[in-house]
Amino acid sequence: MKKNRLYIFIVLLITVLIFGVAATCAECENKKIPSSSDAGTYSETSITAKKDPNLIHGVLPAKVTGHATDNKTKDEGSLEFWNVGRIGGEDYSKATYIITRAGKTIKTYEGYFAGGPNGEMRLTSSDGKTIHGQLEGGMEFVSDDGSVIDIDNPDAFDGWIDKSAEEDTSDNTTTANVEDTSDYTETTDSTANTDANLIHGVIPTKVTGHSSGTGQSKDIGILEFWNVGKLGGDNYSKATYVISRDGKAIASYEGYFTGGPNGEIYLSGNGQELHGKLVDGKQLVGDANGYVDIDNPEAFEGWVD
Repeated sequence: MKKNRLYIFIVLLITVLIFGVAATCAECENKKIPSSSDAGTYSETSITAKKDPNLIHGVLPAKVTGHATDNKTKDEGSLEFWNVGRIGGEDYSKATYIITRAGKTIKTYEGYFAGGPNGEMRLTSSDGKTIHGQLEGGMEFVSDDGSVIDIDNPDAFDGWIDKSAEEDTSDNTTTANVEDTSDYTETTDSTANTDANLIHGVIPTKVTGHSSGTGQSKDIGILEFWNVGKLGGDNYSKATYVISRDGKAIASYEGYFTGGPNGEIYLSGNGQELHGKLVDGKQLVGDANGYVDIDNPEAFEGWVD
């Protein structure tokens, strides 16, 4: 009988021990030390705020449209361009304005938009007519003659950050400890704001220029080249100059541009050699004192020799 009691006691003791260990393990599981995969849920972790790489000056590239109606002729004008314009790169620079009458296109203008809610725009038609003006708050485009085109989707500029403000925050990827900041030391890296895409301080950008004939001549000259020229490599060296009359090309020249706001252009074609030099990125002056006005001298802003 004593042996049976002893046996029962041992069995009960083992049962208690088993359940006790199981309960203790369950409690341990609830209080486990966080693994690296759980670290984001605990307070003593670093939070890193990074800029969205898809944003340009604080916005996503988006197509912008605008419309205008001539009260007298009832002609309809349709404007289209990218919100980031040339600031976002050559792929976003193109702007077009199409005028239709009774559903048929009667004139087309093409050119560029500088970018941003207050950016400049220049458009030229095949017959040499030019529209130039500026956006105002992303709400409307106002040309030099006071004509207005209403913008359909001004919200495309919501969140826009000007260049100076963007430079202050573009590379400020901050790491802060939620609980412990006593040992935080602020450091500044002098190269932190260096853009790997910059050449001599600027982003490679197409530059255009226009000249008009004097007197009875109505010839239009259109100059194209890259702001960085040969200094940026062979891909950016090419320069062209096309002269048109009544919308048809009558002479064309090709060559190269050395680069920079005071660079030189060498062109050849039609049995002629042309040479000229930029003056502060605003005008190309030829050896024979002819000149071409540059449409977008801002392409040279920030240039470093």
